[in-house]
Amino acid sequence: MSEPSLHVRPVERIYALDDLTIRSDGSGRVVEAYAAVFGQRSEIRDQDGHYFEENSPTSFNKTIKDKVTRFGVLFNHARTVDGQPNPAATMPIGVPLEVRADERGVFTATRYLDNPLADHVLDAIKQGALTAQSYSGRLMRAERAGRATSGP
Repeated sequence: MSEPSLHVRPVERIYALDDLTIRSDGSGRVVEAYAAVFGQRSEIRDQDGHYFEENSPTSFNKTIKDKVTRFGVLFNHARTVDGQPNPAATMPIGVPLEVRADERGVFTATRYLDNPLADHVLDAIKQGALTAQSYSGRLMRAERAGRATSGP
């Protein structure tokens, strides 16, 4: 038996980059990756507890339709590693060229800007040090079928 649906609220999710590639357009500044994958359980720890979540293939449709490519690309949501506001990171580091949902997930192609922070982030991606993207938005509906458990 599933738990009741959660109320609409802000949410952030971090996903390991899937199929990360640097587009061979000659610039070396366009990163292609799936920012979210459909049909894959992810372990979540947040204000609602410790549980598993799975993105529905339709969960991003309205946002992508409404925004097309008008998404902000900021490093770590313009925060420090401990979650404090980071004024130095409020400058965008990239421009989305393509954002679309397909049968696999949410595909993104982002051109990283020519500024010091974007250069650092792009270099970290190329060197394999950054391996995840995150997104924020509003959780519109959720049904939790099971809680995660600790241990082996």
